[in-house]
Amino acid sequence: GFIETVGLHNPRTQPETNEVKEDRMLYWLSVGAQPSDAVKGLLRRTGTWERFERLRKGEPMETLVAEAEAAKAAAEPISPRTRYPAPGPGQSKIKAAAAAKAAAEAEAAAAAEAAAAAEAEAAETAEEES
Repeated sequence: GFIETVGLHNPRTQPETNEVKEDRMLYWLSVGAQPSDAVKGLLRRTGTWERFERLRKGEPMETLVAEAEAAKAAAEPISPRTRYPAPGPGQSKIKAAAAAKAAAEAEAAAAAEAAAAAEAEAAETAEEES
């Protein structure tokens, strides 16, 4: 027997790297390979599991592989860096992650607020023109 590498998972990059050789993975799943729960979760995140379900319903493998390659080409490249600046003095990794998350949420809230204000202004302008 032999082991074929059909993908890789690197949780140390930000965001994590998940690469799947779609043609080989779909082949092995179609001939009865049973992925572990962890691998099935990875396949769901990459969209491979959904494509496998469509393959089982009769879609041609070539179409599904082409779709996967197009999605991969359109995806933003992930930096292979695995080392990031250490948290500041008195900051644990958990606190640093929480602070980063809070900053991202605040930024998203500010963007949503700005969009709502612009929408309200546009509605007000449209009302005045009527």
